Amino acid sequence: MERNKDMTVEPERPGIACRSATRIAVVAGAFSLTVAVLLAVNFSKSRPSNWAAPADTNPLYSEELADLKVRLAEQPGNEDLKEEIRAFDLHVRQGFFLRQDFSRRGKILLFAGLALFVIALKTAISLRPKPPLPGDGPIDPRVESQRKAAARFSVSVVGLCVAGSALGLFLLPRLDLEPPDRGARTADQPATVRTAPPSAEEIARNWPRFRGPGGLGISSFDALPPGWDGADGAGIRWKTEVPLPGFNSPIVWDDRVFLSGATGMEQEVFCFHADSGELLWRSPVIVGAGQRDEELEIWEETGYAASTLACDNSRVYAIFATGDLACFDFDGKKVWDRSLGTPNNAYGFATSLLVHEGNLIVQFDQGGDDDDESILFAAEGATGQRVWQRIRPVANSWTTPIVVKNPGGDLLVTVSDPLVIVHDPATGREIWRADLMGADVAPSPVVSRGLVYAVAPNDAAYALRLDARGALTEEDTVWIIDENIPDICSPLCTEELIFLLTTMGTLACFETEKGAKLWEHDFGSEFNASPSLVGDRLFVADLDGRMFAVDAAREFAERGSGALGEAIFCTPAFARGRMYIRGEKHLVCFGKD
Repeated sequence: MERNKDMTVEPERPGIACRSATRIAVVAGAFSLTVAVLLAVNFSKSRPSNWAAPADTNPLYSEELADLKVRLAEQPGNEDLKEEIRAFDLHVRQGFFLRQDFSRRGKILLFAGLALFVIALKTAISLRPKPPLPGDGPIDPRVESQRKAAARFSVSVVGLCVAGSALGLFLLPRLDLEPPDRGARTADQPATVRTAPPSAEEIARNWPRFRGPGGLGISSFDALPPGWDGADGAGIRWKTEVPLPGFNSPIVWDDRVFLSGATGMEQEVFCFHADSGELLWRSPVIVGAGQRDEELEIWEETGYAASTLACDNSRVYAIFATGDLACFDFDGKKVWDRSLGTPNNAYGFATSLLVHEGNLIVQFDQGGDDDDESILFAAEGATGQRVWQRIRPVANSWTTPIVVKNPGGDLLVTVSDPLVIVHDPATGREIWRADLMGADVAPSPVVSRGLVYAVAPNDAAYALRLDARGALTEEDTVWIIDENIPDICSPLCTEELIFLLTTMGTLACFETEKGAKLWEHDFGSEFNASPSLVGDRLFVADLDGRMFAVDAAREFAERGSGALGEAIFCTPAFARGRMYIRGEKHLVCFGKD
């Protein structure tokens, strides 16, 4: 520092580097504070609207939407109310994703602003000259004037930067630094087209998922050919070779039949014409191919494409043993795909998909029951963006969930080792659970008479009340069956009867009311395919390729059989009076013109 002629002390002026660092620190600090306030406001808007709801209620929960659903339960035929619910639900979801997008960008900017503030502040402190010592004399008034001018300038710059940064926070393009799924990719195509979910009547006319509408194995049609034989061609409408192997069952929507196939080197989705059997298109799924360090080892009896596809009125969804998940439109154009990561599953992933109210629901069970590796999630069908997700305290399994219509609202039923868990399909919120299952769970649940029927392989079948709540035990069961228990095939229920089919070929019939056994029959062959009901006939297909028709009645009566001419591992599909069977090598259609 220097003394002037009046003996006043003129402090050493900060250099240009110090002044610049100070102004940057001020601007960065003010900017960070502004972003933090905006994020707090956004967070407050993202919280559930109903604070009386359970603690784990999803941000998508809306009290108004819940009220509309209650009204719909009272007026199930009100189509205007259904449209209002769909529109309101879309509005809620769009708002949620906008807030999520805002939050993601805001966190990035807040982190950047704080980092810049700390760096600039430390730099300014290190470059600032030492202040004058006491007694050295008054500071030159010219210096004080310059400081005030610099302060006014800094305030102006801060104001402009904060305003510009706040505007930039809204206009900055989305940064997908934390995508919802590993390996997520968007297909190169025009803007996503969202369509209204199909009506219950449309779903009933088709076979859109494993075991058809509701996943119950029951056809809404009762017309089938009186006799057929795949070996000599009798009763066959068409027969087409499937390009790649797979154990998934066919699904049908209008004039389209969908399958998938895979080997260790390739994965594909196939679309056939329901009237002619023509292969309309085949589309590859390669999303996770570059992420696997070594070739995936798959149990031969499960294969690479065991999971049955699902579809709605405009899109079809497929998942493979690799954890690759993909969505296509009905023309074979890829809409989106995701890699969920190779599942930690003892025999290979085989759980099938389902679509509910425009959302794809995926039960991705793996590992042990205390590994926190298993998840259940719903993704928006049109975009693949996750709507909700729940970590499941269960081990790897091969069951497929179902959604049940219920007066109090739809229910999502899942079965795994060791729990039967019922969720709200709109939010994923858990409603009740029952600790009843054992290891290697494969049979999927079914419902009838307000009861859920769940099978613990080679152990027992349980009947549980659908309207239960909380944590259930064996004491809460309505009844228990401990004989003729399947290990692979899913059960089938009518109002009065439940049918259980074992792998070793024993078909048994029980009453749904009390679980009393009525009859059993041994076919003398092995079965993997689950039974299906068409009219008053039960259809079962064995591994030798024979299909048996049996009365769905209180007394056993076999009404006929037919041979496909090749092994049958998959459950048939039934739609519009036709039966579609996937054999070991071919897709075969039987039925009327």
